[in-house]
Amino acid sequence: MKHAIAFASDFDNTLYFGAEKSGCRIEDREEIRRFQSAGNLFGISTGRSLRGIRHAAGDIPFDFYILTSGALVLDGDCQLIAASEISTERLRQIYERYKADTLSVIHAAGGVYIFAAGNAMQEHIDTFDSLSGMAVYGMSFHVWTPEAAAAMAEQINAWCGGEIRAFQNVANVDIVADGVSKGAALQCVKAHYGVAETAAIGDSYNDIPMLQAAAKSFTFFDSPLQVRLAASHIVGSVSEALTICGGQ
Repeated sequence: MKHAIAFASDFDNTLYFGAEKSGCRIEDREEIRRFQSAGNLFGISTGRSLRGIRHAAGDIPFDFYILTSGALVLDGDCQLIAASEISTERLRQIYERYKADTLSVIHAAGGVYIFAAGNAMQEHIDTFDSLSGMAVYGMSFHVWTPEAAAAMAEQINAWCGGEIRAFQNVANVDIVADGVSKGAALQCVKAHYGVAETAAIGDSYNDIPMLQAAAKSFTFFDSPLQVRLAASHIVGSVSEALTICGGQ
């Protein structure tokens, strides 16, 4: 079946709102179903892992998954479309430099790993040696403030540019291999499904490559200025963006 549009949505504070009881809003869920029933694709594009998305999103039927800020792309059945691994040794060096002032998680083929105490979503490891032989896709740091995250991302890109890429995501820094981005992953989705058009919505700096790659791009009125400048439309919700795309 030839699909008309592949629409990629950021997750946190775009489609999913942790402070709200429902998490994902009813009107967004309903519009996603209408959009898909018209022959379009709706997928998620996030810094999270697959486990983190499934836990939070519930029964939303995503047609594709862009995970770990573009390092991992899966189809709707969670089968691999594309993957980009990252140097574990370089991640070790970055972690040693910033561990005192951050909380971190590592995204790998086996799951999500942390050096702090483990939980239902993340497995504890003692050292990077525990990842030996495992495909590692990226690492995320929580840095407490957007200003600190911006400074950290800039420092890492100056230090490791050409090998890795650090993206600011509000008060977090997401690290992936150089050349990886949500935008590159969206182009991968377009090629895989042979869609005529792409669209995307996001609220933070790590969404900018995706917004720039999409034919139609959306963000919110309260998004940072740089993000608003990268988008072709300013909207109030995912459902509004889908309505605009559906109306062509």
